Amino acid sequence: MNKFYLSIAVLCASLCAGGACAQEPVRRVYTLDEIFALADRNSKSLRPSFTAIDEAREAVRVAKNDRLPDIDASLSFSYLGDGTMMERDFTQVERAPMPHLGNNFALEVSQIIYSGGAVSNGIAIAQLQEENARLDWAKDRNKVRFLLAGSMLLSSPCW
Repeated sequence: MNKFYLSIAVLCASLCAGGACAQEPVRRVYTLDEIFALADRNSKSLRPSFTAIDEAREAVRVAKNDRLPDIDASLSFSYLGDGTMMERDFTQVERAPMPHLGNNFALEVSQIIYSGGAVSNGIAIAQLQEENARLDWAKDRNKVRFLLAGSMLLSSPCW
């Protein structure tokens, strides 16, 4: 039993020896540009700005679709049974033969020739909204970067 306690003590002493660690502490120094790049990729406050830019880009694409012609097509089939005629007291039933099958096909193509500049002005408005979304993203990005730079100055070991 004495050898058992001695072997456990030697094992604990070897594991708890000073300087013997399973992991070495790793220190990495980041440059300000690397921190800004990490913030741009991972910032939750910039994600709505990215979404707004994508929505504005899609609005420009939809506004440009107004220049294209509109094509409407409809196709319908119908079936009619024979008609039945009766007297008011439901006597004397007569059948009237009718055409059974019917079909209808319609194709309508239209394009705006002159709209008084509504289409081109709609496209210009959508492009301005896209530019506004990009400027909002740049403003939010600069705000995040200023906060990071300020926190880096406060946590710097030089001060």
